[in-house]
Amino acid sequence: MALGLAHLLHLRAMSLKFGERPTSLGHLDKVYSVSPRNYLVAITGIVSMFLALGWPLEDLATHYLLIARLFQNVLLVLIGPGLFLLGFPRWIFEIDSTYNKILRKFEGLVTPVVAIVVFNVVQIGSLAPDVVSLSASNLWIESLDRLALVTSGFVLWIPALGLTRQSAPISPGGKAGYLFIQSLIPNFLSLVYIFARHPFYRTYIRGAHSLSLSPLFDQQMAGVLAKVAGIFIIWGSALYILFRKSNQDRLTGSVLTIDDI
Repeated sequence: MALGLAHLLHLRAMSLKFGERPTSLGHLDKVYSVSPRNYLVAITGIVSMFLALGWPLEDLATHYLLIARLFQNVLLVLIGPGLFLLGFPRWIFEIDSTYNKILRKFEGLVTPVVAIVVFNVVQIGSLAPDVVSLSASNLWIESLDRLALVTSGFVLWIPALGLTRQSAPISPGGKAGYLFIQSLIPNFLSLVYIFARHPFYRTYIRGAHSLSLSPLFDQQMAGVLAKVAGIFIIWGSALYILFRKSNQDRLTGSVLTIDDI
């Protein structure tokens, strides 16, 4: 959270530094500013991640309920990083600054193919029964697990939001297809949880019993939560991108071709 607030202050300083860029005719070519919307969206993302890592959700997710863990994952992976990145004003990728140069060095790590591999490996690894058990008993493993989840969230959203300068920018259809592919394994895992005949996690069996709850019911509800979150957030974002592209096509007279996908 401290890093996120530092980022917002840095954006504010940069907006003051690059607030106006006069042209040769003395007019303003472009105004670099950080709008209240940028702050609101970015702060909402930071607060989402803060709530996910704070009490009581962190305690419930680590020791008691699988549904709490998956709700935490939704905040750390799907909501927090996405909103935080939406708070980036687009001019941050245009100006010549040390901050921008640092971001450019990591572009190769967030190409769609790499992002698909990283995101899915982290999601599967984080929910492996042995990793869940280790996280409940070892603070270092727990911290690394949460850090990996947050990182995978940023890796997921950077290509979808078009925050990289690639030689061939991803088309709207490509972004929607990318998000659909990213949703396949989480959706499959959610179905496994929903239709399983027995609970998978020893940690949550003990935790649910201590709260007088059914571990199997907890696991099934966790699957429902993951399924609904995937549909509304990932698929919803993909559909929004396509609908926005469709509206732009109607205004410009262009059409979405197979090359866009």
